[in-house]
Amino acid sequence: RALNPPAFAVHRSTMSFVSFLKPDEQLVLESPSSITVVNGPQVALYAPIINRASKRKALQLENQQFAKIKDTLTGKVEVVAGPTLHFMGPYDEHVGTRHKIVLLNHQYARLSDTATGEVRVEKGEQTIVPGPYEELVEKADAVYVDDETAVLVTSREDGQQRLVTEKGLFFPGKH
Repeated sequence: RALNPPAFAVHRSTMSFVSFLKPDEQLVLESPSSITVVNGPQVALYAPIINRASKRKALQLENQQFAKIKDTLTGKVEVVAGPTLHFMGPYDEHVGTRHKIVLLNHQYARLSDTATGEVRVEKGEQTIVPGPYEELVEKADAVYVDDETAVLVTSREDGQQRLVTEKGLFFPGKH
């Protein structure tokens, strides 16, 4: 009776490292030609001969916060509003975290876009998340116009003046 020879499996051994990622961690793998990310929670394997690895925390944004994120490859800036746990992309850089602009019903905010020069005015009551290139120029209370109060408005565009006597809250325009 013939015996069957034992079956052997050929296993090619490669050296790899293991990284245990928590739910708020990210593994950044830099190879000679690219950068990739692995988001937690999970176990990640990587080859240390080819990849350089580092861990970073995801951005934890609270309800009244927003973050500006810049893609270092394209230069594009994006805004991420909280609350969230945000994992950045492989080429992303955290520019900064700020507080949202909270307006009460009698307040307004003037924002200016540094890329285009556009100005916008937002009236309360609301919470504002500025755009990628917007900066807060002014946050103030509206003026209550009544029988004893009026507002003299000067246009920033052409210097024209007008007197506002209509009763109620007066909110200025963008110019």
